[in-house]
Amino acid sequence: MTRVTLAALLIASCVGVAHAKLELCQLFSNHMVIQRDEPTPVWGEADPGATVRVTLADRVAETEAGADGVWRVELDPLEAGGPYALEVRSGEQRVRVGDVLIGDVWVCSGQSNMFFRLSQSERADEFVPSAENENLRLLVIDKAWDRAPRETPETNGWRPCRPDYARRFSAVGYHFGRILQEETGVPI
Repeated sequence: MTRVTLAALLIASCVGVAHAKLELCQLFSNHMVIQRDEPTPVWGEADPGATVRVTLADRVAETEAGADGVWRVELDPLEAGGPYALEVRSGEQRVRVGDVLIGDVWVCSGQSNMFFRLSQSERADEFVPSAENENLRLLVIDKAWDRAPRETPETNGWRPCRPDYARRFSAVGYHFGRILQEETGVPI
């Protein structure tokens, strides 16, 4: 075997077939809450044309990624409960999101009133240490200024409500969620 042939074989074996990584939108992360009693959209990216299978509890949906690699499915509604695992498979690739609760999802948005942290509020010394609730989950969407709408917001993921994270969370958002969770008894 010549050196050129050997080099060509080595290069060919190293290059192989390029595969895109199976990915979920950033909104899907451990500790998330999914809206109860409504269809659940799940989306992300995979190899163009790849079959993608999504499972949550006993709900299953399958689709094929488009030419751009983008895929989306809709799972049938679930009642409040959990924790569950959301699993996405495509070929040998697998993405798993754990500790998923089904409940009510609320979006709190605004300016200065939403940026006011729980740690800055009156009686913070009472509320911060008691901010421990596995059925209350917190998600912060990063601030972004852009002239065009974004397909996917930037976030560091969902967090179970605990003092260390709640203290930096919106005071209005925390109290709103805490009261709703206590009154409804479902994950918020």
